[in-house]
Amino acid sequence: MPHDRNGQPLQEGDVVTLRGRLNQVYAQEDGCNVNVVLDGPEGEYQPSISCNAKLVEKAQDGSE
Repeated sequence: MPHDRNGQPLQEGDVVTLRGRLNQVYAQEDGCNVNVVLDGPEGEYQPSISCNAKLVEKAQDGSE
């Protein structure tokens, strides 16, 4: 069964949080887009996603 990084089981429909760091910010008059590099195990492929900034939420403490 799939599980998250804390060992909790995952299934379709679960709401999840992806951890990452902003790589680029694209400010425009009518909105803002961001590119986020997702955190992953050191030395492994680290995918990135681009999306509207309204889909992300800044971590309160800025830590991992």
